[in-house]
Amino acid sequence: MINTITDARLLFNYLKQEVSKYYDEREAGSISYHLLEKFFNLNKNDVIVKKPLSSENISKAYFSEIFKRVKSMEPVQYITGNAYFYGRTFSVNRSVLIPRPETEELVDLIIRENKASGLRVLDIGTGSGCIAINLKLELAKPDVFALDINADVIGVASKNASQNNAAVTFMQYDILKDTPAEADFDIIVSNPPYVRKKESKLMKKNVLNYEPHIALFVPDKDPLLFYKRIITLSKSLLKPKGKLYFEINEAYGQELKSYMDSNNFQDVEIFQDFQGKERMIRGEFIP
Repeated sequence: MINTITDARLLFNYLKQEVSKYYDEREAGSISYHLLEKFFNLNKNDVIVKKPLSSENISKAYFSEIFKRVKSMEPVQYITGNAYFYGRTFSVNRSVLIPRPETEELVDLIIRENKASGLRVLDIGTGSGCIAINLKLELAKPDVFALDINADVIGVASKNASQNNAAVTFMQYDILKDTPAEADFDIIVSNPPYVRKKESKLMKKNVLNYEPHIALFVPDKDPLLFYKRIITLSKSLLKPKGKLYFEINEAYGQELKSYMDSNNFQDVEIFQDFQGKERMIRGEFIP
């Protein structure tokens, strides 16, 4: 089969056929396009028009390593080293979570609700930097800061900021122990760990076996651990009438809303994602 590949359509069909052994058809198609772009510099239009290919990289040896990683259920974003978020490309590796569509909705909510110029923004638990970088580029002349516990994570986020020409200030802190030196923020946003450990048995292998558990899981007995800490810190870091935004576990939206209501936050509102799940919350700090 490999020896008969002469155009982009045939190459895509071959990739999809192999990937479909491990994923459903829809996901196999998406993964195949990722692989085409990364390893062959081809896009969907090239597939449609059947762009002719040279045989330089069409070999069994070349494909064997790719399919070995696909077979192990390693996420395609880690295989290619790239993920797409809010129309931009981000480098990712196994030290950071792969950006999710739900988080794009959180970013979009913040952009829609905050039109003023020169806002000070803090992203807590920045990971790949996808939230901080997009807010820097989409808000009106903001001053954006972002923090994470891990130096390797900060390295990935800094690389992404450079690649996307976004001037974000990154800081290394353990948010459960440390208090950031910067303050007077108009917006604080966080997508903290919120998956209960008991939920891990329901997760797909490509998430559970590869993505960083420190960024995913919280203790079953304290699922709001990070939220409560960030809410406490926000009371000293936010300006009066500053806004706090979270991505949330749908199972704890109402409980978190009650906690924010009782901790000097007003107009607390829960928002649904594109699947109708309670996935975002926002409140305004009133001292």
